[in-house]
Amino acid sequence: MSSPALHVVFDGQLFPLAPGDSVLDALLRGGVAIPYGCRAGACHSCLLRTDDRPLPANSQRELTPRQVELGCFLSCQLRPQTSLSAQRLAEADFATPAEVVGLEHLSPGVLKLSLAARTRWQAGQYFTVLLNDDTARCYSPVASSRHSELLEFHIRYRQHGGFSGRLPDIAYPGATLRLQGPFGHFTLRDPHSDKPTVFIAQGTGLSPILALLEEWQLSQHNANGFLLAEGIEGEQAHYLGSRLATLGQQNEALTLDLRPSGSDWIADSLTKLPELQGAAVYICGDGQFVAKARKACFMRGASPRQIHCEIYLDFSPQ
Repeated sequence: MSSPALHVVFDGQLFPLAPGDSVLDALLRGGVAIPYGCRAGACHSCLLRTDDRPLPANSQRELTPRQVELGCFLSCQLRPQTSLSAQRLAEADFATPAEVVGLEHLSPGVLKLSLAARTRWQAGQYFTVLLNDDTARCYSPVASSRHSELLEFHIRYRQHGGFSGRLPDIAYPGATLRLQGPFGHFTLRDPHSDKPTVFIAQGTGLSPILALLEEWQLSQHNANGFLLAEGIEGEQAHYLGSRLATLGQQNEALTLDLRPSGSDWIADSLTKLPELQGAAVYICGDGQFVAKARKACFMRGASPRQIHCEIYLDFSPQ
């Protein structure tokens, strides 16, 4: 029997590749249990390896030099033009064990997950957190490893969620989860600038913003900062309202504007700030929120090159 014209060899079996297929598409269609999350190349949970080289650059985006050397690739991003073989990775090649230190509700809609792991990261970067069955989600710690030995993640809680809904049962103190990363370049660009810095966050998008804000506070001297933050859908008060209020009281150069979710507030809030020429802007939220905030900042004079964005990933099934 002849083999398919274009195929992936995996675990000794051949899986046909249809036009435009990624390696992940072919394996999932063939019934192979490959962990995956975002399907956008960001969470890295679908990582595989191959001895067939070279590989397209986008299929190895943000991999470590060691992973590139091993022939690792993002199976959701690699769309082969020729047949290739692929293998699973050894656990040590891609995941770091993380011990659960604590899990608590910050509000009805937000969980705080604290993990201890032997890893380093910069403010604004994110990790992929994996459960034992390889269910994966991406989260940013609220502080860099320069200021915290623990990774503190703020997680939008949904009772029947495939990830957050399971955490209360499995993320008990002493339990082990796994981490991939850190990833991303949503980091503070010029902390010593004398120009204003504007931080804009939606919901738990406040996590990387808080980490950046901490770096900004420690490095700035004369510049003003502005934190504009939207709360969690369905909650009247911001889930970190008291903590943020204390932050504002401790730093006279920082101005806060906290709003409930769902209000069309960004443009109105920005009109109360000075013109944004020369200002650095950092925005984190879902795609619609980020697009709206980015446009509003541009209309207030911010340069597109000075507007830095991090967009939530959609982990819903496709």
